Amino acid sequence: QMHKYVQWKRVDADENVLLYNATANFEIEKAYQAKQLNYTHRSDSDHFTIDFKQMMETNHNFYSCTYKVRRTAENTLPDNWESMTDPASDDLTPLPIRVID
Repeated sequence: QMHKYVQWKRVDADENVLLYNATANFEIEKAYQAKQLNYTHRSDSDHFTIDFKQMMETNHNFYSCTYKVRRTAENTLPDNWESMTDPASDDLTPLPIRVID
């Protein structure tokens, strides 16, 4: 089974990329999938709001600052799958693939 992982990231003015922790990442993605206009996160160590239309985060810790946000998806194959680089595989017939989310 192929797995799709989504990672949300904040990007500062110097283009440094900072990953959201697993809990925030999950909650951000859930809000994004629900087509919410924005998402506000509050925890003991972090407080921010993401505007999905602008793809910007306003961080409310200590002083307000903004970051660009990015959503990336990574497709990975199971560990037990092997590469099909064998020359004998050249005679395989390609089949159309349909991705279902």
